[in-house]
Amino acid sequence: MSGGIDEYKGREFDWAVDTVIENPNEMGLLDEDEEEEPDAPGATFLVNAVWEFVIATFKENDLIPPNKIKLIAAVKNSLS
Repeated sequence: MSGGIDEYKGREFDWAVDTVIENPNEMGLLDEDEEEEPDAPGATFLVNAVWEFVIATFKENDLIPPNKIKLIAAVKNSLS
């Protein structure tokens, strides 16, 4: 998974995006031999899979959690 949120100081939203994108591989949701990245419509599924972790991490670090809709949009954009 991506580096800790501390490594993204001032760019915590980027940490959330990276965490969502890297999550399928960490959880075994994608075939490691598959060459294609998950498609953009799967962004909502991917965000939902790690949403509680993202929220908890932001709260533990006294940060305002990201907007879920904006996070989904950013993940879709990164995947396309």
